[in-house]
Amino acid sequence: EKKVMMFFDESINIEWWNSEGLMIPYFNPIDKKVHSYFPDFIFLNKKKETWIIEVKPYKETIPPSKRLRNYRSALITYVINQSKWKSAMKFCEKQNIRFAVWTERELKKMGIL
Repeated sequence: EKKVMMFFDESINIEWWNSEGLMIPYFNPIDKKVHSYFPDFIFLNKKKETWIIEVKPYKETIPPSKRLRNYRSALITYVINQSKWKSAMKFCEKQNIRFAVWTERELKKMGIL
């Protein structure tokens, strides 16, 4: 996340950015309660597009393998993340904001990593 912050600071295409400056309610299917989700970043680019970005390891964006020693914990993380991102996408749709999850794959393509 620190490298993403440096990227935002140095990019001529970013008008402004904020870290965890937005709260989105989401339903946690594990404990059946509504919680607060604070996406990692929100920014406005020179095209006047607002983006909400979550930075996560790629392995947390795909269903975990049942062979993992910590399968249960990894599955809970995956399920909760999916719920957060679903809520974020709905929020963004209503606000004409774009949402993306950046993993090390995207960060490498963008030259951040």
